[in-house]
Parts: sequence; C-alpha cells; structure tokens
Amino acid sequence: FKSKEILFEATPIWAERINDIKKIEKINSLMTAESSRNKSLIQLNFYEKIINKGVINQSLYLRDGLHFNDLGYKILVNEVRLALKSII
Repeated sequence: FKSKEILFEATPIWAERINDIKKIEKINSLMTAESSRNKSLIQLNFYEKIINKGVINQSLYLRDGLHFNDLGYKILVNEVRLALKSII
C-alpha cells in the first residue's frame, strides 16, 4: 500500500472572496496539474459542486459565508468518500 495524500481544492468564501473566483480557479488548475504528475496525490474535486456558472452557491454556506452548512458538508463528505474508495 503506497502512501497517498488528498488535496482539497480551494473553495470560495462567498462573503469575502466573491471577487477571487479567477484566482481560486487558477490555484485549483495548478493543483490538478500537480496531482496529474504526482501519482501519490489525489485531488478532491468539489469546487464544481459549489460553483454554478461562476456563481457561488450560497445555499451551501452558513450565514457567516465562511463555513459550509449541512448540505455543503454532505457534498464534501461524499467527495471524500469517493476519494477514499479510489485508494482503498
């Protein structure tokens, strides 16, 4: 069993990073490129699940705009489970 590391994509904090979507997408694309080259890395792809046509789905966050709510965490947990299944 080889060691694996899971990379969590950068996610926007809708209250503070609403204008940083392009920067976040760039960070995620760099992470994707690195995880493609380095097979010990697994990228957790959930950014696409919380963004729709460049707009942050605010219904996945608590009112503080920083933390996921129950639905946001359900999406995150599902992606973690999928990543773990791929390495177990």
